[in-house]
Amino acid sequence: MSREKKKDYFISLQIHDEIVFDMPKGSTPSENLPIALECKRLMNLSGTDIGIPLSVDVSFHPENWSKKIDVEEILNAAV
Repeated sequence: MSREKKKDYFISLQIHDEIVFDMPKGSTPSENLPIALECKRLMNLSGTDIGIPLSVDVSFHPENWSKKIDVEEILNAAV
């Protein structure tokens, strides 16, 4: 992948059981959706090997922390 097309994704904050990922701003909230859904899937699976169920919530905060968009809203809008 060329440097111009490379996108940077970071874990910008982790407090207790909350992880905040910083993803490049896209033209639509659904642009990073495949990566967010894969992260959710992997995190949901992370407790199965030791028998601890793990529930993961994914939401986007495009403008500020008080206004979030749930992944389910994005998926329903795409249908």
